[in-house]
Amino acid sequence: QVIKDRYKGYHAGEDTLLYNPWSIIECARNNGKLKTYWVNTSDNALIKKLIVLSNESVKTELESLLTHMPLIKEIEEAFIFPGIEQNERALWSLLLFSGYITYSQLSFTSLGDSLCTLVIPNKEIQGVYTNLLRSIFDQSLKITSLPLMLAALQNGNAEQFTKSLQEFIANSMSYYDFSTDEPEKSYHLFILGLLVFLSDEYDVRSNRESGYGRYDLMLIPKDIKRMGIIIECKKADSDNQQTLELAVDDALEQVKRQNYKQEMVARSVANILIYAIAFYGKKLWVKFEKI
Repeated sequence: QVIKDRYKGYHAGEDTLLYNPWSIIECARNNGKLKTYWVNTSDNALIKKLIVLSNESVKTELESLLTHMPLIKEIEEAFIFPGIEQNERALWSLLLFSGYITYSQLSFTSLGDSLCTLVIPNKEIQGVYTNLLRSIFDQSLKITSLPLMLAALQNGNAEQFTKSLQEFIANSMSYYDFSTDEPEKSYHLFILGLLVFLSDEYDVRSNRESGYGRYDLMLIPKDIKRMGIIIECKKADSDNQQTLELAVDDALEQVKRQNYKQEMVARSVANILIYAIAFYGKKLWVKFEKI
């Protein structure tokens, strides 16, 4: 079962389920040692670039896949590489044909195009995405800053969390040459990173319904005695401090007004932290509140 979870999961045709042949052969040749064999057969630089440069919609959908929520997409069998990060159908088609995702169901539109329910095939490929996101964080944060940021987030140290997040946003926007008009790309990279780094300790939920609305990010502790975390982001109208403070207060009120904590309450989590993040370009303001 362990080998099946790690290397099986690719679909062919309508109902055939396959192992990754290279990985299963290498696993057998190495006396059953569980490693990420397939990733060593290619350079993942292109996939990493597409994750970084893709728009907010693609990053949000990738968040869904990483939390085991399937996507339904039309697939293009013929596409071109130039500008692929802006062509969502082509991007998902590339990920499918190159083995970074697979489909669990296949149907066809009235025009004969493939309509696929997309999923991450197995734990080996889940690990590939984890390593790609770790690499992105390594390029945007000092090695010592990441543990500090994660600890600050979990402990309610708003000052340290703000400092670390500011560093990540500024460095990632500069390193990947994001313009001041697209800071959301950095914030969604940050959320993708939290999905990876905290998934062992929390059920990480993104953009789901709870109470009377949709929250940006929720970290539900697997140990219900620990603190639950809700994160709500707002884009401010300017980098003026007063404007940022108004936006962050609005984010806090939205979480309480829309009763986002309801999902945690239903899971018997008693201690909850709300983080509100307001940003404009590389400048941000963070507040937190216990509820």
